[in-house]
Amino acid sequence: SFVLRSRETDSKEDRSTSLFLQAVQMLSGKRRSRDVRLTLQLTPEQQQDIVNRYARTRWYSFIWYPFRNVTERQFKWWRRFAHFALLIVALFGLAVALLLYYREVETVLRLSPEDRHDYQKMVTGMRYSEIYRLSMEVFQKEDPLEALPAPARYHLLIEAARKKGWHRVDWELESRTRYPRSSLEDMDFIHLFYWSIIYIGSLVTGGGELFSDRFGDLMEVQETQRRREMEANFVEHG
Repeated sequence: SFVLRSRETDSKEDRSTSLFLQAVQMLSGKRRSRDVRLTLQLTPEQQQDIVNRYARTRWYSFIWYPFRNVTERQFKWWRRFAHFALLIVALFGLAVALLLYYREVETVLRLSPEDRHDYQKMVTGMRYSEIYRLSMEVFQKEDPLEALPAPARYHLLIEAARKKGWHRVDWELESRTRYPRSSLEDMDFIHLFYWSIIYIGSLVTGGGELFSDRFGDLMEVQETQRRREMEANFVEHG
């Protein structure tokens, strides 16, 4: 029985090898003429066997080996699932970016005109990573429990930056010597992340100006509407 099974296995391998060689010859054009077309009907199992045999001859054979039993149909379903998962991740990332953008712009627009001017000057001229590191030092010392509202925390940060004289620096000139390389070359991920959020938020909301007053007007409308709803509920329950 062992001999019979061995012969059956050998015959199956011989047939697979023969089909594989025929397919290779067809692809290379050795048996193809201009007037004669050859067709080769293969079962899914035979196609999978040919693919596996071919993959074993390539440099990526060790990568392909764990997926050798994946059929074409399974691969298509996995690809659809991967596309769906990628879409979900992209939508989630966009939602997080818009939330962070909204919180940043909302906080800046609630600052005093002087604080807003100095903050915007520093943000647009400096690497945001420097501002972020200073904020961590200030907040750890002045507000470790994060009890203060966001505008008050930003005011503490701006006051600390003023003590360093950052609000008086001509950053258009200073940045040429302070940052000789781009933020991408320096792998400044904090700066890149911050401006990615700002650009995504500006693009989605249609605002071409950083910390635009138009965004502040929208917040005032929302705040007015919220107050009206609270007053209406108070009158109704009163």
